[in-house]
Order: sequence, then C-alpha cells, then structure tokens
Amino acid sequence: MGEIRGQQLFLKGFYKEQVLNRLIEAYAKTYVLCKICNKPDTDIQKEGKKNFLKCQACGAREEIKEK
Repeated sequence: MGEIRGQQLFLKGFYKEQVLNRLIEAYAKTYVLCKICNKPDTDIQKEGKKNFLKCQACGAREEIKEK
C-alpha cells in the first residue's frame, strides 16, 4: 500500500480522492486535533502501553484509543 520515508508517506497505486480525504480526516481527528478545543497544537505522549494526546493550547489530555 505504501511506505514512510522520513516524515513523508508514499502511497503505491491509485486511490479515489474521497477515500484519501476520509482517511486523512480520521487520522487528524485521532492523532492531531484536540477533542476539547479542536486545535492542532498537540503532542503524543507514551506512558507504558498507552498513548495520550496532550494539547499545548488548552492543557487537555486524552488517551488515544485506536480502532
């Protein structure tokens, strides 16, 4: 399907625009945007086996629940 080189994702094959947009939106909601203030000023913090999304803007901290 693809590979990550550095901080870039290279996809192999042809994908519909709607599919890619849906996947990018889902990724942003899970790993980037704060669920409280909806800002992208977040960091991922690992504690044991759990990952948390820590917002630098409002201070919120939420466990990342992978689907």
